Amino acid sequence: MDTAALWTSGTRPTRAVARVYLMTFINLFGNGLVMAYQLIYLTDVLHIGLGTAGLIMGAIGLASLIAAPATGMFTDRFGALNVLLAGWSISLVGCILMVVATGTRSALIAAIVFGFGMGASWAPTSTLIATLTAPATRSRAFAIQRMAINAAVGLGAVVGGYMADEQRPWTFRALFIGNGATFVVAGVAALSLRRALPSTARSGRRDDGDTPSSYRDVFRDRPFASSLIYDLATGLTFAIAFDLFPKAFKLVGFRTSWIGLVFAVNTAAVVILQLAAVRLAAGRRRLRLMQVHLSTFAVGYAICWYGTTHAKSVLFAWAVV
Repeated sequence: MDTAALWTSGTRPTRAVARVYLMTFINLFGNGLVMAYQLIYLTDVLHIGLGTAGLIMGAIGLASLIAAPATGMFTDRFGALNVLLAGWSISLVGCILMVVATGTRSALIAAIVFGFGMGASWAPTSTLIATLTAPATRSRAFAIQRMAINAAVGLGAVVGGYMADEQRPWTFRALFIGNGATFVVAGVAALSLRRALPSTARSGRRDDGDTPSSYRDVFRDRPFASSLIYDLATGLTFAIAFDLFPKAFKLVGFRTSWIGLVFAVNTAAVVILQLAAVRLAAGRRRLRLMQVHLSTFAVGYAICWYGTTHAKSVLFAWAVV
């Protein structure tokens, strides 16, 4: 491993870590282009019933959930970078299938393929961050990564909102093509990381002293297992925010471009508050902050519910969420 690539101290990440942020931003910007408008695409362009379209959206998350456990095993065996590139390749195929989808069955297949790709790419990205940082910088490194993710998804949603038009179906397909293109660009950026990574992150080869572990060992760690409940709750809130709210806003009269504006407000709030929240968390109990986090989500969603009849309050609610 190139020791200069390891971020050991200070506030400025190494070039290798910055490259991980860049490829993450590129990839998630593409996801943001389509994430908030997939349900609208299924119902308003492909004319799939709302209930069936919701099940197709759920298939993305279910496929991702199924793929995630195997991802850990494959990461140990083949290396984080190789698994990440494989996951992005699968997601690219899912994007192409969604572009050519014409009905329920083809859209469902596309959703499942895309979900498997997503499930196979999240963990390796975090593994790369952990590999390229020391304990002293790891918390800040992951905070910056989250900020990059939120900013990329939000900006992608803003652009997607101004491009998508259900009266012109090709605009939605253009968004899926754009999303697929970001997987290619991010993959090229990822290839440049090979020299900076240790052999285990490149190919999965273990040192002789490494002891294999299993998911049974992971779930025996009670604090970690308990934190999964928090992760599931957070994942559910994001799924509601990005998958259901845009369609709900359309039903109460929002134009697609207005949905992009709502995401712009949300993104600005996230980027401004992300690093401030990290400084606030330093030296404090994380469990208390996690409770505040979920409570804030609850307040934001309550205001969004109110906003279904009072549209002006949606901007404020989305900033809270």
